[in-house]
Formats: sequence, C-alpha cells, structure tokens
Amino acid sequence: MNAASDAVDGARLVLMRFSAGGVVFCADADQIESVAVFDRTVSDELVWLRDELGCAGAPVNGSPVVFTIKTGTGLPYRVVVDWMLDVCEVAGKEIRSFPPLVEPFAMEQGLWGVIFPGGRIAFLIDFLLLERGKRSLGGGEPSRSRLFAAGREAVSAGS
Repeated sequence: MNAASDAVDGARLVLMRFSAGGVVFCADADQIESVAVFDRTVSDELVWLRDELGCAGAPVNGSPVVFTIKTGTGLPYRVVVDWMLDVCEVAGKEIRSFPPLVEPFAMEQGLWGVIFPGGRIAFLIDFLLLERGKRSLGGGEPSRSRLFAAGREAVSAGS
C-alpha cells in the first residue's frame, strides 16, 4: 500500500489508456474533453506527447489521436498520442507511487504513479501537471486532476 493509493483506495478510477513513443500511459478520463482521429493537420496548438517525453524518434505504432484536455481555465489544449488503446477502470489500491528517488523527475514529466493492467506497466500521467511548463494558466499554480491532488496530499501527510 502507498500514500497515493491510500488517498483513493475505495475509488474506482476511469482511465484512458494509450501509447506514445512505445510507452503505455493512462490518464484520468475526467481530464479529457474529447478524443478525435488525428487528421495530419500541422498546428502550433498541438502538443505531441512523444516529443514532450523525449520519444520523438520512436516509431508510431497505431493511428494517432488527439485528446482535448480540460484545464479549468476555459482554455483547453490538444495533445497528440500515438494510439488510443482502451478505457479501463481500476481500483485506487492498484496505483503504485514512484520511489522517492525518482518521484521528482517523474513529476516534471507529468507522471505521478503506475498501474499494471494485464501484468504490463502503464504510467499514470496528469496532463495538467505536464502543461505547467508549456503555457501559463493565468500566472498561478495550474489546476490539477482530482487524483493527482489526492495523491500529493496523502504523500505530504505521510512525510
């Protein structure tokens, strides 16, 4: 058991599972306003997740899709991922935190935990946390997903 999962232990979480740069990720479905097939239109407003995570050279395995991310500011942004895998539901107790040694580095990339659906690792990504370095959200701290906030509060309380 870990602090992040303790905070949401009784919850069932709905996650969007997808890949980028050959890595599987999950995001809170509540952060995603819409999903659309990538139409190959180049736009400065698109954030390529593979580029943000340093996987720009990895082959695309699948059909890219665009997630429109809710930000709470009325200014959603769009993220391109390589492939939408599925929507899954997990219990909060299935979430594992990163070890303290790597947690600060993971957080810089918007990653806050891992799950193991079907025995394979999937990194939990908070798009609002990832966005922090990409654009200003009105000059203050960015809003974060309810799961990220609950996990951080539990980790802080446990320290």
